Amino acid sequence: MSTEIVKGLQDALQSCPGALTIFVTDFEGVIICSVGEEQRSRQSLVASQQGTIDQTGKLLMGKHRSSIYYYEKSQLVVLSAHPLTAYILAVPDANTGQLLKLRDKLDPLMQEIMLVIPTLPKARNA
Repeated sequence: MSTEIVKGLQDALQSCPGALTIFVTDFEGVIICSVGEEQRSRQSLVASQQGTIDQTGKLLMGKHRSSIYYYEKSQLVVLSAHPLTAYILAVPDANTGQLLKLRDKLDPLMQEIMLVIPTLPKARNA
């Protein structure tokens, strides 16, 4: 992965107090890059989110843009930018609005990832 992309992810992570890790997956849930604390449960989080997106698509509310999950020991913000998805894991009292605002920093990085990895399907209206 490009050092500029990794640096951009690290800058985004450090800009939001309480954010612990950011990782980006492709459409199939394969982790492409990650910064911050290693999380053993990353693949489980991805699998759960993919199932949720599959079900919410049936609600006819439009494309999935973001999800927020609160747990006893953490919170998770998921930002979709088809074909990529960014996962932000944070402490439970982190400012959720600031976590959602990270989209402004992450969207350009995800566009760059799509240029670096040419085998990713191009964004389409999903």
